Amino acid sequence: MAHMLQFEVIAMPFEQMVWFRENWYEEMVWFRENWYEEVSQQLQQGLAKCYSVAFENRTAVSEAKITPHTLNFVKKLVSTFGVGVESVTNVSSTFSSAASESLARRAQQTSQDPVFQRMKTQFTTDFDFSVPGSMKLHNLISKLKKWIKILEARTKLMPKSFLIEEKCRFLSNFSMQTAEVEIPGEFLLPKHNHYYIKIAKFLPRVEIVHKHGTAARRLYIRGHNGKIYPYLVMNDACLSDSRREERVLQLLRMLNHFLEKRKETARRNLQFTVPRVVAVSPQMRLVEDNPSSLSLLSIYKQLYIRAQAEIGAPNVPQHRDLDANRPVPFRLTPNISDFLTPIGVSGVLTSCMIAAARCFVQPNFKLDSLLRAVLRDELIYWHKKKQDEQHMGSTQPQDMDGEVLITMVNKAVNAIMTRLQNLAQFEGGESKVSTLVAAANSPDNLCRMDPAWHPWL
Repeated sequence: MAHMLQFEVIAMPFEQMVWFRENWYEEMVWFRENWYEEVSQQLQQGLAKCYSVAFENRTAVSEAKITPHTLNFVKKLVSTFGVGVESVTNVSSTFSSAASESLARRAQQTSQDPVFQRMKTQFTTDFDFSVPGSMKLHNLISKLKKWIKILEARTKLMPKSFLIEEKCRFLSNFSMQTAEVEIPGEFLLPKHNHYYIKIAKFLPRVEIVHKHGTAARRLYIRGHNGKIYPYLVMNDACLSDSRREERVLQLLRMLNHFLEKRKETARRNLQFTVPRVVAVSPQMRLVEDNPSSLSLLSIYKQLYIRAQAEIGAPNVPQHRDLDANRPVPFRLTPNISDFLTPIGVSGVLTSCMIAAARCFVQPNFKLDSLLRAVLRDELIYWHKKKQDEQHMGSTQPQDMDGEVLITMVNKAVNAIMTRLQNLAQFEGGESKVSTLVAAANSPDNLCRMDPAWHPWL
C-alpha cells in the first residue's frame, strides 16, 4: 500500500506536466505569424543575399547576374507564396484542437480571398525569370524592395496586440493551482540551490512585435516570485539557422561557467548575455526577450514620427557571420569607440579581453573538447546543406567522410585555441589584443567592409 501511495505522488505531477504541455502546444498555433509577415521575412532574407552578391561583384554591379543559389531561393518563394497560412492545415493534423481547426478554416478563407489571389498573381508575374533582363541582379533587388514595402504597409494595418483570453482560454485561466510548471528555459542554467521559478500566471495582453527582420508575438509570464518574464513566440519555418544558434548559445553558457571560476574575470563580472531559447514544437520556439532593447530601425522610426522627416535606408545589421577573412576582427566602429571613450577602449576593454582569453586557455577547463563537440555538429550541418544545394533533392546526400570530418574539426579547434593563446600572452608588455583593437578601429579597414555590415554605425 505504501508503494502504491508513493507511485501516486510521483505520477500525479508527471500527469499534470503532460496535460499542461499538451494544452499549451495546442494553443501555440494562435501565435503563428500571418502569411504576409512570413513572406516579408523571406523577402528580407533574399534581399540580404542579393546585397552580399552585389558586394562581391562591386566592380560591375550593373552587369552582375543572379547566382544559382539566389535564383533557387527566389523561385521557392514564388512557389510557396502565402504558404504560411495554407500550411496551418498541416498543423491541424498535428494539434487536434478547436483552435487549429479554426485556424485551418481561416487559412482556407484567406486562400480564396480575391485580394490574396490578385497579390499572388502579381507576385508570380514580377518574379518571372523568363522575361529578358530579369536575371540582372539590380532588377531583382528593385523587385524585392517593392514587395517588402507592399507587405510592410499591410503589416502596419495589423493591431499591435490582442488579449490572450480571446484565443487561448487555457493559458488565460492558468495558475499555480492548475499545475506547478517552471518558466521556459529554467533548467538551461546550472544552479546550486535547486531553486526554480514557477509560472504563476500568463498576463492577459500579447504584443505583436517586429524586430530584427522577424515577426513574433511577445508573451508575458509572471513568476511565483512576482517578476515578469517576457518571451517571444517565434516561428521556425523561416529560420534555417535556428538549431545553429541553439548550439552557439549552449557553448556560451558553458563559457560563462568558466568565467565565474577565474579571479580576474569574476571580479570584472564578465559574462556573455545568453537568452533562453526553448523549442516548443518542431515549428515554434520561445526566446527570452528584453522589451527595453530596441533595434536601430525602431529608433529611426520613432525619430521619424517625432520629426516628421524622411530618414535614411531602413536597414539594420541582421547577420551573425563569423568570417575570419574580414578586414576587421570585431565590431568597434567610431560610434562605439566614442561611447566607450579612449580610456575605456585602451583600458577596460583591453584588460577584459585579456582576462577572458586567459580564462579560456586554462587546461583544466578543456575548452578544446567543448569546441570539438559543437564544431562537429556544425560541420555535419554545413556539409548536408551544401549537398542539398548541389543536388536539389534529386539524390540522397552522402554522409561526410569520418577522416575528413575529424581533420576539419581538429584544424578549426587548433586555429581557435592558437588565437586564444596569442591573446593571453604578453611580449614585452604588449599584447596581441592591442593590435586587434587598432585593426578593428582603423578607418582604412572599416571602409573595406561589406555595406550590409553597416560599418558606419
